[in-house]
Amino acid sequence: MTSKPWLRYFLGSILGGCAALSLTALVLPSFLSTTGLHEELLIRAEIGGYTVYCVFAFAVGGWLIARVGVPKRGALILGGIGLLCGVAMALVVYPGELDRLLPMAGAAAAYGAVVGLLLGHVLQKPRESDANS
Repeated sequence: MTSKPWLRYFLGSILGGCAALSLTALVLPSFLSTTGLHEELLIRAEIGGYTVYCVFAFAVGGWLIARVGVPKRGALILGGIGLLCGVAMALVVYPGELDRLLPMAGAAAAYGAVVGLLLGHVLQKPRESDANS
């Protein structure tokens, strides 16, 4: 993409944060409403207060992906962060309701892995042959 590392780090942070915003505003509420656990608007209102923490965690993950520059590791990084965010939100928003823990953690981890793979491809380090030409 670009040979300037600071630009890749900046884009990684911004794109990672946007992915977390998408996760908490659209993916998790849609997935949980299709499983029949709650209504989509109610889920959005319940997890909305924790969006900022998820955005910061995914922004750090995007920065790490840009720093590492390998797509498969990007999937592992954001998949792990997604898993942690899903588990943390399930335990904080729905304490004692373990029937919501697995769907939230699984959906967040899967979404994080897919987004991490995409960000890893977009933000991969340029090859030496590409930088010289």
